[in-house]
Amino acid sequence: MKTSLSLFVMMLILFPCLKGQTVLPANMYPDSLHTPFIYGVASGDPLPGSVILWTGVNPDGPTDEIPVNWEVATDSNFSGIIQSGNVIADSASDFTLNVTVSNLNPGTVYYYRFFTNQNEYSVKGRTQTAKTGNISSLNVAVMSCSSIYSGFFNAYRRLGERDVLDCVIHLGDYVYDYADSDEEIRMPVPAHTEPASLSEWRERHKYYLLDPDLRFARQQHPWIALWDNHDLSGKSTQSGGSKAFREYLPVRHTGKTLADTIYRSFAFGDLLDLWICDVSMYRDVDTLPDGSPAIMNTAQSEVLMDGLTGSSAKWKMMGSQKMMGGWYTNGIPQQVLDLVPNDGPVFDNTSWDGYPSSRNQILQTLRSNQIDNFFVLSGDAHVSIAMDLIENPHDSLAYNPETGEGSIGVEFLPASISRGNVDEAGVASFLIPAFTTLSDDANPQHVYSEFTAHGYGLLAISPDSIIARYMYSPILALSNTETNAKTLVVKDGENHWSRPAATDITE
Repeated sequence: MKTSLSLFVMMLILFPCLKGQTVLPANMYPDSLHTPFIYGVASGDPLPGSVILWTGVNPDGPTDEIPVNWEVATDSNFSGIIQSGNVIADSASDFTLNVTVSNLNPGTVYYYRFFTNQNEYSVKGRTQTAKTGNISSLNVAVMSCSSIYSGFFNAYRRLGERDVLDCVIHLGDYVYDYADSDEEIRMPVPAHTEPASLSEWRERHKYYLLDPDLRFARQQHPWIALWDNHDLSGKSTQSGGSKAFREYLPVRHTGKTLADTIYRSFAFGDLLDLWICDVSMYRDVDTLPDGSPAIMNTAQSEVLMDGLTGSSAKWKMMGSQKMMGGWYTNGIPQQVLDLVPNDGPVFDNTSWDGYPSSRNQILQTLRSNQIDNFFVLSGDAHVSIAMDLIENPHDSLAYNPETGEGSIGVEFLPASISRGNVDEAGVASFLIPAFTTLSDDANPQHVYSEFTAHGYGLLAISPDSIIARYMYSPILALSNTETNAKTLVVKDGENHWSRPAATDITE
């Protein structure tokens, strides 16, 4: 990836940086056609009768308040406006707006826009409320780890171009606090430093929204967003990362008293119950009954457990920042492990691998209550892995990796949008196939693994199955290319990925 830096250096020579002026990398610019709404629009947290609409206003001179109007219509021409209102964008929220629109119809596509009293209009947004009742299909995109410094957001552009999506789920590291030295592909000059205050976190979010591909993905679909450590500077909320995150993304307040509480749940009729869990903020806060450290706080864990045992939906889906199933290093030679980050017997003990009692608590709850169709979404690892979920995948009496028999559920981890993975970490390309084989041998529950590509995942959810697709895009240059690299299926009641992979399924 370092070879691309020479192109960037040439760009700087052609466009020298004046003192005190920031030079932006390629494909970074505000939406000047819709001033003062230069950061675009977004929507999020869809419920059957409600959705949150977002925009940010760029003030033209010193002011504390800017009146803004909004409209919701059933058509993109806004000939059928069904709701409208006016709000104040103020300096206390950095002139961002999160407007909750209620009394909408379930499972319905709406269009929205904002405008000032001077008739300056934002770009038109498209959103959708959650389906309810007897549902035959849902289409969901899943993503994480979008470093604007590591490459281009081609995946966001492809995602925005998809018309048939009910929502998109971002599982954290939506913005990055810093850039790794070996991933400085799209760097401004002067380079950014780690945010240390609320104002600096706000500037980071505004910088991200200079990317037109990100703006487009936010404009086209309702998002369900979750933060991770890079959104917050670790687990701390003192620097203002959590407040800026809530200001710049359409996230519904849960009504809980803690400002750092973002875990919440969604229902999509009789087809899907979804729990968005925060295991980044709450690691080691509470302990389990056996005294083991917990990856989730007790209150959040109780919400999840009660939800799983009480759910009547066909599919029970949990999303969290970290990989839930095991990623073990058993049998991998030490000289190989020296080349990649790992934590001894597992690759990452900040994931659920470092909290096996927390993982087993959920898996055993599923098993003892005979709960089928448990599906886990995860992020953070920057790689692609699909796996069966089992307490001990190396127990041949409890689990058959050839068929998947014995599995309690499945996990789907798409690649990062752009943040570096194994090859960016320094592993030579000719060694990666061998490393992949060694990892698969050490983890018989892994049905698919890919350690170099970037993109997102697609889920086609129906009563009889979930079809999962890995969608990859290049990151080192602007591109229209996208590859459906792998398609997997889990069938109703089987609780494991089908063998063999369903590579012949078309969209």
